[in-house]
Amino acid sequence: MSISGSVPPLFEDLKETLEGAWERFLREHRSLIPHQVEGVEVSLSFVEPEAMREVNLKYRQVDSSTDVLSFPLWEEDGRFSPPVGWRWLPLGDVLVCVQDVEPLGEGDRARGVLLVIHHGFLHLLGFDHGDEEQRREMWLLQDELMGFTV
Repeated sequence: MSISGSVPPLFEDLKETLEGAWERFLREHRSLIPHQVEGVEVSLSFVEPEAMREVNLKYRQVDSSTDVLSFPLWEEDGRFSPPVGWRWLPLGDVLVCVQDVEPLGEGDRARGVLLVIHHGFLHLLGFDHGDEEQRREMWLLQDELMGFTV
């Protein structure tokens, strides 16, 4: 597991936390990725609200900032379709705007950031929340990931 991109000082421990959670998650949900894949890579970037607004406008035609955006590399017709035969699989990019993240609990912005990053990671694996069934499944997986980060 590898995460590229700069991490704000407030979240220095984030890389190890995410890598551990994602490795455990993918071990327990091995069928999500091709059997020969030994590791995955996610590009994680923290951006300011104006940069997030620009990206959101360009790619989603939404003229506002948001907490997280995901750009999967292996999505085809709305499904996760990674190449076969790769041992190391780059999944895509997750952009996070910390200023737009809602704190979880009593002002706990760090947990909120973890949640939106996990949310973005699930999008890279082809999960979505377009209808109630998809939303329920994705939220359960987010909760599972959050449990791995405690």
